[in-house]
Formats: sequence, C-alpha cells, structure tokens
Amino acid sequence: MAGKRNKSAKEIDLTSFKFVLACGVCHPGGGPLETDREGHRYDEYMREKGYKPGGDNDLDGDYYKALWSKTGVLEADCLLCHLPGYNYEERVKQIKLFNFRWAATAGAGFARVVGSVKGGEVPEVIYNPEFFDSQGRVKLPIVREVPRENCLFCHTESDYKKRGASYKMRDDVHTRAGLRCVDCHKAGSQARDRRISGAEMHEIGKGDDPGDFVRDDLDNTVRECMDCHGRGIQGAPKALHKELPPRHLEKLACQACHVPFRAVKAALIQDATHFNPAPGIS
Repeated sequence: MAGKRNKSAKEIDLTSFKFVLACGVCHPGGGPLETDREGHRYDEYMREKGYKPGGDNDLDGDYYKALWSKTGVLEADCLLCHLPGYNYEERVKQIKLFNFRWAATAGAGFARVVGSVKGGEVPEVIYNPEFFDSQGRVKLPIVREVPRENCLFCHTESDYKKRGASYKMRDDVHTRAGLRCVDCHKAGSQARDRRISGAEMHEIGKGDDPGDFVRDDLDNTVRECMDCHGRGIQGAPKALHKELPPRHLEKLACQACHVPFRAVKAALIQDATHFNPAPGIS
C-alpha cells in the first residue's frame, strides 16, 4: 500500500483509490473505502483541498491520481448482507465503472444507474417505483439474519483461494444439513463470546487464520465444533467418542479425523510464521 506522504511518484504503488478498484467488490464499504488515513471523507476533502481529479495531489497516497470528487465513495452498504436477492454482480459492475457513489443503489435494485464516471459521464439514477410506497419511502424485504447466498458473494472465491474451502452440497456436510453461515458465525446478542456479544454489537464471530492479520483481537469467537456436537443443539449429533482415548480429544482438532482432505485445492500457500506469532495449523 502506498504511504500517506511521498517524496516521489516512484514511491507510490497501490493507492487508496486503486485499492477500491482492486478489492472494493468484496468489501461492504465504509472504513478505508470511505475515509482517508486521517479520517477525512475522500470526496469532500478532495474538494476542500482543491485537489485535481487525476492529479498528483501533493503525492498523497490517498489522493494521488484519484477521482474521488467525481466517483464519490463507497459507504457502508448494509443491504449487501441484509437484503435477500441483492444484485452483487450489478454492484461489481458499477465499481468497475468508477460509479462508487451509486454502486449500493444499483445493487439493491431500487434504481437503475445510467452512465459512468469512467466514461467521462455524470451517472443518472432512474428509480424503480415498485420499491417505494405511496409516500415515497423505500420498502425492501430486509432481514436480520444474513442469507447464506449473500455471504458467499465474497467468500466463495476468497475462501477457496486461501484455504481450499468449498461450500457446495457435495463437499460440505453442514451445507447439506441446511445450516447457514450465521449459525456458526454468530453476532450481537446471539453470540456467547463477550468480545462480540451485546444487542448493539456488530462484530461477526471469526476463527483464526495464521496467514491473516484481520481483527486478530476477535480470533476464535466463532462457534467451535463441540459447542453444537457436545450439546446436540440445532439437531447436531452428539460426539460421544466412547472408545477414543481422552488424549486424542485433548491434542487433536476435530478436523484431523473428520476433514482428512480438501475437495478443492487452495490457489495459494502463504507462510506467515515469521510475522504472525499465532499458533500454526498442525
């Protein structure tokens, strides 16, 4: 990632603007897709500073060659997760067209976006009357618990590339049993771990990937195998292991026996042991 302050254009590689184009399609918005490293909203601050779209802009890694004042920003898109039938492909299309500001509107489906910033145009929004009531208020079938399909918008490709994970019926016993991602990746008041529990908390339970450094403070907040199979909740068969020596259960992960191989080969291998002090996978 390009530094915030640079002395020469030769020092600049991936800018914040290019990061949106490269990774924004699998990011719900907000954070580094909305504000710079000093907390300023990109498009507003760019106008305030008088920065030129596509200009050097003080060789600032957040604004070098950027078009924020034209593209707008990617704000947090709640509907990406909480709207069944969200049009993920349309959102991706709008991001690739540099229509950051309009991507969520198009993805939700309550408007059609015509024109593109990439094509030198000012996009026009044509609303779909079917998504509005008689008073002009948006009416959408928003759900509390995220549908499995919405999770897989992003996690299908990223998880198979990084870990060889496959969530198809033929490969995953939990998928065949009808479980949803949120049945294990709990959040808010449904979570048991104090780090993420609470009515207003919006942190999703996660595991621990030694190759990643994303929210390591929340590692292992996801449900573990025995949370369900030890108590038989959600119809899970109880794992009694009557004839298995206790030492096996103390030293071995459940996956050592129950997931002996991957049906899909990971696309990359990353050795992070030098940088990440977390326990490795053995």
